[in-house]
Order: sequence, then C-alpha cells, then structure tokens
Amino acid sequence: MMAAHPKHAFKIAVASFLSIALLFAAAVDAKPKKKKARPSSSAERSIVIDAGLSITYDDNIINYSDADLDLFDSSATQGRFSIKSKDDWIFIPRINPRFTGKFLGGHPVWIDLGFGYYAYASNDVRRYSRVSLSARQYLSPRLYGEISYVLIPRYYYRNYQVGTDDIGAAIYAEAKFAKHMIAVEAGYDITKRLSATAAYKFQHKSFNSEFRYRNLNGHGFELGGVWRPANPIGFSATYGFERASASGADMADTVLDVSYDSWNIVFGARHYMSILSATRPELFGSFEIRNIKYQNDRYPQIFYFGREDFNYYAKAGISVRLPFQARGTIEYGFVQKKANLPDIYPHPGRVSQTTVELERKLNYRSNSITLRLTRRF
Repeated sequence: MMAAHPKHAFKIAVASFLSIALLFAAAVDAKPKKKKARPSSSAERSIVIDAGLSITYDDNIINYSDADLDLFDSSATQGRFSIKSKDDWIFIPRINPRFTGKFLGGHPVWIDLGFGYYAYASNDVRRYSRVSLSARQYLSPRLYGEISYVLIPRYYYRNYQVGTDDIGAAIYAEAKFAKHMIAVEAGYDITKRLSATAAYKFQHKSFNSEFRYRNLNGHGFELGGVWRPANPIGFSATYGFERASASGADMADTVLDVSYDSWNIVFGARHYMSILSATRPELFGSFEIRNIKYQNDRYPQIFYFGREDFNYYAKAGISVRLPFQARGTIEYGFVQKKANLPDIYPHPGRVSQTTVELERKLNYRSNSITLRLTRRF
C-alpha cells in the first residue's frame, strides 16, 4: 500500500477536523435556550480530586505469540526475553486533580492533571508512568472545545535482534520508546440524549538508538457519538483513522519500514440498573476492531515487508457504589491479533519459513481481569 506524503496527510486530517468543528459551531443556538437553574454549591467547587487504584492480572503482558511463548518456556533463545514471567500482577495508582471555574462568556472551564504509575509485581522492566494534561472550555451549554497532552516518558516494548556474535548466535537488545500524544476535540449535544465529538490526534514515538528506524509520527482523526435512548441504557460508537510515518522509510533499503495506515471502530454499551439502589450497579461492555496495513513500497513486486493485522479488543464488567463515596469496578478484557501475510513464502535467499509459520509468530491473544477502586474528594 502506498502512503501519502506526511504533509498531505496532516493537511487532510486538519481540514477534516476543522470542517466538522465548523459544522458543530454553526448548529449552536439553533433553538432558543431555556434558563437553567443556578448550579449547586458542590458543582461550583474550584478543585476536585479523583483518586484510584487498579489491580490487574494479565496472562500475556507483552502480547507474545504462541511461538514466542514456547521459546520462552523452553529457554531456548538466550537474550531474546527480558521478562521474568509471561504473566503478572499490575498495580496502578492514579490521581487526577481538576480545577474548575468559568471563563469565556461565563461558561464552564476545567483543567485536568493526571498521573498514573504502572507497577509490575515480577517484571520491573515493564514499569512505566503516564502524565496527562487537558483543558476543556464550553462555548455554550451544548458545545465545547478541548485540548489534551499525554506523555509516557519511557516504555519497554520488547527485545529485538540487533546482530550476531562471532559464532553466529543472535544478539538482542531492549526496544524502548518515549511517547507524546496531543489531541484537539470538539463536542456538541445534538439533543438531550444524543451527542457527537470530532477530534484530531497526533502521536510521536522516539525509540532508543538501536531502533531509531522505528521512530514515527502519526496523524489521525476520530468521530464519535453517544446515544442514551432511555435513562437505564446508553450506547457509544467511535470511528478513527491514522497514518503513521516511520523513520525507516527514509533509510537504506535494508532497514525495516514500519509505517502504517490504520482504522478502528469501537462499540460500547452501559446499563444503569434500577435494582439495589444502595449500590447503583452499572453493567458495561465494549468491542473494538483495529485494522493495520503496514507499508510495502520498498519491494512492491514481492511484498517483502507487507502485512495486514486485525486486532480485536473486548471488555465487559460491572461497577457498583461502595461506602465512603467510593466506587468499585471489576472488568474482564480480551485481546487478539490475527496477521495476514502475502502467500509468497518461503522466499529463496530471504525467508525460509512458510506464510503460515510466519503468521504464527505474529498472532497472539491475552486475557486480563481488573479490580478498580475510585473516589472523588
């Protein structure tokens, strides 16, 4: 698949976002507004703090394929793995202060700060932190604009081969990256029960020096909506597209180009149950499909680097109110990848494995269960 020039992709994404935002803005004040009651004193507080702790068990923390897990269990390849176990317990404390007030036209504005730390019980190499900052300004009771920034300073990806020693044995190194993400979003309440959002998103990944060919810039847009046809139930849907250009695209032909185009669709539902009023249980679930097409313009005749992945994500859980104004959630998650390679393998002089064998090295699945406690102060 041939990729458009990154500058063109950026212009397309920005133009799409601005067009949608203007459509939303044009719809504002289409109907006369009724006077709203004065907000309660609790709604006028200048600072609130959301704190939480999650405990997750994940049976495949790196999302390794069955073939990789077989090698890990047998310890057949020295240096290929930095993890101590393929599964682990993950402890995630979070804190999110929010500063609220009124600004443009007397409409609400808030600024959110966020910090989360992902601590793995057995695999220190996987530990990382996440910092976020976002600001939302309402331009009317029904229209808002928001900008957000997220930083992951250091994230361990996995080990990759970087060469061979004097006797021909593979040498591996840890691939790590820093990730920056910026999003600009507009949201509009079409009716009391239907709302829509449009966003432009940018991400930058910067890998350690051995893997700088994996550095990439990604530009994308996202359209979403939430529909609550009745008080007990709500539905959500999102469509997104991203084009990512990697540094390997501008390097020698022998360097891997991991540039890609991707799209994803997410469907979600939540049921606000009327039973057990003391705990106010909520049932929720979501399903996501993400398609990734990696670039193959280096060798268009033999698709040497070409592949297409389908990733599936499913979640389901229940949330209940607990004493001391806390809320508890239990959630099950499932992830699966199915890779599709062109049926041209084995390729003489380059690849000795068959297409099926190569796909088996890419496909994976994992299961997780999460217990989460949150409270607002």
